[in-house]
Amino acid sequence: MPEDPGIVQDVNGAAVAKCVSPAVANAFSRLPELYDALVEAAYEFCHNCVSLTGESEYVPDSDKFIENGCPKKSESCFCKKWWELLRNVRDGK
Repeated sequence: MPEDPGIVQDVNGAAVAKCVSPAVANAFSRLPELYDALVEAAYEFCHNCVSLTGESEYVPDSDKFIENGCPKKSESCFCKKWWELLRNVRDGK
């Protein structure tokens, strides 16, 4: 029996979702990669900001940014919402 192209599988091959089309299934299956790319992009942006300001000798890794946000604790930084969203995605909220 041919595999249903609208089924999304996890890394172990177990079906985790059925989508309306193969294109949606393909997009859905790439979400973990998209999440990792967004974490990397946000981290590079924020790492450079924290490093260049000289306000902190210690620049946290991306996991610490996700958990705690920016070490500068700026309320006006537009990146704050990136880390909140990534934390919510990571936590399944």
